Amino acid sequence: MVGWLCLAGCEDGSQSGTMEMAERERRAPSQEESMEPADETRAPEPQFGVEAGGTRSVDSTGEGAEVGMESGGAAPPAPSSASSPAAIEFVSRTLDFGTVLETESPTAAFRFRNVGGATLRIKKVSATCGCTAVTPDRLAFEPGESGELEVTFTPTAPGDQKKLVTVLTNGRPASVRLEVVADVKAFAVIEPRIMDFGTVRFGRAHRATVQVTPSDPEGEVVGVRVTNEHLTARLLPRSAEPTIGDAPVGRTVEVLVPATMPWGGFHGFLEFAVLGRPSEGVERVRHVSKIRVRGQAFGELSAEPDTVRYGIRPGESFERRIRLWRPSGSGFEVIEATASASRLSSLEVAVTQVSASEVLLVVHGVAGDGYGSSRGELVVSTSVPGEERLRVPIVGVIRERPVGPG
Repeated sequence: MVGWLCLAGCEDGSQSGTMEMAERERRAPSQEESMEPADETRAPEPQFGVEAGGTRSVDSTGEGAEVGMESGGAAPPAPSSASSPAAIEFVSRTLDFGTVLETESPTAAFRFRNVGGATLRIKKVSATCGCTAVTPDRLAFEPGESGELEVTFTPTAPGDQKKLVTVLTNGRPASVRLEVVADVKAFAVIEPRIMDFGTVRFGRAHRATVQVTPSDPEGEVVGVRVTNEHLTARLLPRSAEPTIGDAPVGRTVEVLVPATMPWGGFHGFLEFAVLGRPSEGVERVRHVSKIRVRGQAFGELSAEPDTVRYGIRPGESFERRIRLWRPSGSGFEVIEATASASRLSSLEVAVTQVSASEVLLVVHGVAGDGYGSSRGELVVSTSVPGEERLRVPIVGVIRERPVGPG
C-alpha cells in the first residue's frame, strides 16, 4: 500500500536537484575529454576570493579558515598570455558546510577564476546526488574574470556526508571534480537505519519493526508510509511500545511483507512524518525522514543477483549474468526467458543449463540514441510448480555522452 497513514496533517513533499547544461555558444574543435577528474599533480590552488559567508573553505594544504563575503585573500595570479587556452582555477575544491540540521537547505559557493588567455566556457555541471543543486552565475568568462558555482545542499540522511560535483569546461583542465561535505544533525533518530529483511520464504508473511525517536523531546511521529506497493507500514499503539518508567521511547513502526509478495527481490523507502522543533526557540516544523527497506522473497528457486543493473552511454552495450538455482538440489528447467526495457535498441537473453539444479541467464543489451533512466524486466518461465513465471527487474541509466573541449 502506497500512501500516508496520517495522525496529523501530512503533506507529501520531497526535494531533489540536479543540473546539467550544454554549451549554448559556438565551440572551437578540440580533443574528446574524459569524465574522470583532472590529474592530481598540479600546482597549489591560488588563494583569491572567498566562499559565501560563514562557510568553511578548505585550501590545497587541507587547512580551513572561516571566511566572509568581504574577506580578502592572496592576490590572484596574472592571466596567461593571450595565445594560451582558457584555464580554470578554484579557490578551493572542497566546500565544507560544517554542522547542518536535517531540516535545513544551506547555500554557499565555489569561487574560481579564468587564469588562461582565452574565453572560458562552462559546458556542464553535474552532481552525484539529487540533494546537491549546483548553478553557475554564468557560462562564459574572459581571461582574468572570476565566477562562482552556487551550491544548495538539501540533506536526505543524517551523519557525515560527502557529495561530488563534476565541472566540464573548454579549457584546462577539461574536467574538475569538487567535493561538498557536511555533518548532518538528525531530526529524528531511527534504529535500524536500514530495514533489511534478508531472504524470506516466498508465500509467507513476515514482519519487522523500527524505532523512531524525534530529537525534540516534545516531537511526535504523525505519519508513516512505504513506497513499495506490496509492503504495508503502521504505527503500533503506544500500549505496545517499550517504555522507560512511564515515558514511551519514541514510536515503533511495523512493516509487513505479505504472503502475496511476488517472488524475487523487493526494495523501497520507509518514510516518517515528524513534527518538532529543529532547535530551541524556533517554531515546530514537519519533516520527512526515511530509511531504505530491502529483502528477497524466494521459494524453491533463488536468483543472484535479484536485479539486472547497468549504466552505459548511447550506443554502448552491456552484459549481465543471473544465476538461477534450486537450493534443494532437485532438477528444473527454464522453458523460456524474455526481456524488455526502455531506451534499449536491443535486448537478448541466453539460457545455459549449468547442472540439473542450476541455470545461467546472460542478458545482453545495447543502448539507443537517447539518454535517461531505463526500466524493464526479465521474465523467466520454469518447470517448478508455483514458480512457473518469475520476474527479475531491469534497472539502468543511459548517460549523456561527455562533450569534448572547444
